[in-house]
Amino acid sequence: MVYRLNSEIMNSKKSNASMGKHARIDSPTPKAQETPAPSISTPTPRGGYQPMSSAYAPAGAEIGGSPFANKKAIIIAAIVAAVLVLIYSGVGVFFSSHFYPGTTIGSVDISMKSGAEVRQIIDDAVSQYTLTVEGDGLEFSITSAEAGASLDSASLVRQLLKENNPALWPAGLARGHDLAESMALTTAGGGLGDLVRSHVEEFNTTAIPSEDATLAFDEATARFVIVPEVYGTAINSDAVVELVGEAVAAMESSVTIGDDELIKPEVLEDDERIVNACKAANVMAGTNVTFTVAGTSAVTLAAADIAPWVVVGEDYSVALDQNAVSVWADAAAGKVNTYGTTRTYTRGDGKTCTVSGGVYGWIADKETLVANVTEYVQQGTVGTFEMPMSQTAASFTGVGSADWGSRYVDVDLSEQYARFYDGGGTIWESSFVSGKPDPEMATPTGVYVLNGKQSPSTLIGSMVPETGEPEYETEVQYWMPFVGNAVGFHDASWQPSFGGTMYADGYGSHGCINLPTDMAASLYSIIAAGDVVIVHN
Repeated sequence: MVYRLNSEIMNSKKSNASMGKHARIDSPTPKAQETPAPSISTPTPRGGYQPMSSAYAPAGAEIGGSPFANKKAIIIAAIVAAVLVLIYSGVGVFFSSHFYPGTTIGSVDISMKSGAEVRQIIDDAVSQYTLTVEGDGLEFSITSAEAGASLDSASLVRQLLKENNPALWPAGLARGHDLAESMALTTAGGGLGDLVRSHVEEFNTTAIPSEDATLAFDEATARFVIVPEVYGTAINSDAVVELVGEAVAAMESSVTIGDDELIKPEVLEDDERIVNACKAANVMAGTNVTFTVAGTSAVTLAAADIAPWVVVGEDYSVALDQNAVSVWADAAAGKVNTYGTTRTYTRGDGKTCTVSGGVYGWIADKETLVANVTEYVQQGTVGTFEMPMSQTAASFTGVGSADWGSRYVDVDLSEQYARFYDGGGTIWESSFVSGKPDPEMATPTGVYVLNGKQSPSTLIGSMVPETGEPEYETEVQYWMPFVGNAVGFHDASWQPSFGGTMYADGYGSHGCINLPTDMAASLYSIIAAGDVVIVHN
């Protein structure tokens, strides 16, 4: 059988040799060295036959293995695996308390350093930390102590080592690690903010402040214009506090202040709000009104007057400052009010006289004037209007001039003589006796009007406290009062004479103008309520 198998192998080899010149030709009988020695674990079969060499075994034939060799291989493999596990675990344990190679904190290399060593490095870095702040002309430094900065290095190191993930240390070895972002300082209280603000505020004392675009009145054009915004050099302290706070937390060595930290104008010249405000203000500035008194131009209202009244609100609404309008109305009234003022005039006989006081004259109606002006300005009115008055007079040529027209009674105390003018001519005149020359009895000066007339009439003096009776009670035929109902013209038949110095020689009245009876009668017949009476020295 063996032979037959070998003959088949040989035939196979011959067949192989015939296929090419490189085929090996073997003898039919295998050489002794080509027959494998029997295995020590395989017994020789009975019959004297040798086992067939595996080299000549047919394909697919099962070959027996050594159980001892297999066990040994398993043991060796287990030992190797155990050693590898021990090595892997040992390295993992090491990196649970040490940092991987290639690990840095910023520019500081902490490769293979223990947690304790890194903690000391962190503590030293925090204690020596200084931040430099500079830019836009401002420069200062802050130490960690000044900032009140601190860092819990023990907790941080524990967390960082935990993040090492030592069970996967091969992956950790394969890449670098920068732990700078983990370095986050904390600051206690508001000390850092206060310190930064003090530096910024000191800088801002000499800085140029930014300004919003504003409205201004251009006198040359009598129009409102937009003044462009101004970009200054003042710095926003809140922005710097935030910037510095972030830099300190990240332990940055420096931080630069840029344009973002400057205080910028909030309203620019092309802002729709200020553009519309300018238009509204110019409507007001377009007002041009002339106020007249008795047909005479007295007061004008124009852009230059109105400009200071224009108020632009926070919402850029445009309104008038009513206090300013009221002040202007007072000034305007002062240009037309003649009531109680000193007036100089030339009397019909050519004498220049001056009179002060009294109750006659123009008085502007301020309340109505303010209302009218407000309406005119808001609408940008152009025109001429009569000044609203609460009291009028006969004419107006300006404050300080006669405003009573051509019909008036002139009572000259210095001459003790009275004249009634009408239309430039004298229609009545007479000497008189005026009040005694003392403060209580003197005839009051001023411009008055006749309040009425009565004939006959009883004149009753003031009550005497001691007696409870009037000081006097006198019957007259003609009574023509012009200072209330207390002082006026009347006949005085008891006077021995009139004119001259009678008033100072003991014959003076209690203030009235004493007239001869016939002259009183004549005056009574032509004077009327409302006629002007001028009493002067």
